[in-house]
Amino acid sequence: MAITGSFHQHYHFIKQLAVALDSWLIGSSLERSFTISKQELVMLFRKNNEQLVLKVISKFHSGFLLFENTPYHKGSNAQACFESIFNQQVIAVKPHLYNRSFLVVFSNKQSLVFKCYDALINVVLVDEEVVVDMFRDSIQNDWTYNPAEFDVTDVNIINKLDAYQYEADVYWVYKRKTEDDFFLSLNPQSDELLLQTTNPFEASTLFARYALGSLGFKQAKTSRIAALEGEIKRLKQQIKLSEQGIKQLLHQSPFEEIGHIVMANLHAIPKQTKQVELFDFYNNKYILVKLKNDLDAAANAAYYYRKAKNKKIEVEQMEQKLLITQQKLVGVELMLEHVIAAQNAKQLKPLQVSKKQEVVFPFKRFEVQEFEIWVGKNAANNDILTQKFTHKNDLWLHAKGVAGSHTIIKHKAGKPIPSHVLTIAAQIAAYYSKHKGNTLAPVSYTLKKFVRKPKGFEPGQVVMDREEVIMVEPKLP
Repeated sequence: MAITGSFHQHYHFIKQLAVALDSWLIGSSLERSFTISKQELVMLFRKNNEQLVLKVISKFHSGFLLFENTPYHKGSNAQACFESIFNQQVIAVKPHLYNRSFLVVFSNKQSLVFKCYDALINVVLVDEEVVVDMFRDSIQNDWTYNPAEFDVTDVNIINKLDAYQYEADVYWVYKRKTEDDFFLSLNPQSDELLLQTTNPFEASTLFARYALGSLGFKQAKTSRIAALEGEIKRLKQQIKLSEQGIKQLLHQSPFEEIGHIVMANLHAIPKQTKQVELFDFYNNKYILVKLKNDLDAAANAAYYYRKAKNKKIEVEQMEQKLLITQQKLVGVELMLEHVIAAQNAKQLKPLQVSKKQEVVFPFKRFEVQEFEIWVGKNAANNDILTQKFTHKNDLWLHAKGVAGSHTIIKHKAGKPIPSHVLTIAAQIAAYYSKHKGNTLAPVSYTLKKFVRKPKGFEPGQVVMDREEVIMVEPKLP
């Protein structure tokens, strides 16, 4: 995510910037200097009644210099630095020859060394060749100071820099035509021009603002995509495990059949036995049946009947949890699509999801007496709702004889759907259909297991068996 092709830290620009700083800063004093974070340094210079704010920002594997002349007040998280030169007067700003660095010399003979080295940008306070303080103290090499390190002796570098042709004291800031990248140039280019100026402070500042905004958006987008892709992977694994669990439960021995087998053999089961071999008349073979030895044969049969009932409820609960996880997966996948399509920070911001928020829900949703009612939004969405997110025991509704939204009442294990809930769901189905303007409308309903989609049917088209009809007024609750 580093910046390429920009001259904001090129030798020729840094040299001109240092010359401009020399004109402005001589006779000024450093009022305050502090870090906002490990990535941002703020320096407040004052000359007569005018204030110059110099910001050094290290982000996205690059460094930025910003200049402002508006009043600046430090926040509560500010940490003071370079305190030994507070209120000291600037006596000179000296660019290093053929190097991307310069010195700001103060009246107490201490100097600030600005090293404009891309990702290694730093500001170091030196007192007689001893490093006193620095902006980015994690750069260990900068704790050792040697003036000779700024002397460039490589002839190839010197010749290359001398040969570079540019227009002195004119600066351009551009946006690339092919992508959302910005760069500072010392010559006119064919890209989209944002600024042409003779003021290096203005050029450096505007470029930094555009670049930081663009790079911040790209980093946030990349991070968001990675997080959503991780969540999708987690949900898919959870769905896989749930499906395996349901399949395993369904393939267990049918407890109700075992209960019937035990009841048919009450006379052949001795008391206080832990297991017995009985004839399985369902599969025409003998099977070994485990028993509770503290129960008689009839009580063991009742035990298996209870297990059969509990197994049915457990399977339904697992299927409901599976549907909820599938719902979350669709929501996260939709969110990922929106994030990938986002072109700027403004479009990305509403797509932020905190842990307390739900991801985008793909259907209209209502709640009546603890029962959830889900409604499709269009033909394709109807298919997704009916084919992927509806349990076989959910109640399925649709306005009779006209186009409209698929509507379901989510099944709750062991709880019949009250007539009042059915009526409201039917009213919603009628409202989201071609019957909307009618006084009364017929709405068909049946269990989802009696709804099928034959091959070749258009999106949203289904066939319904065992249909019942209710007359309602089309309206929302």
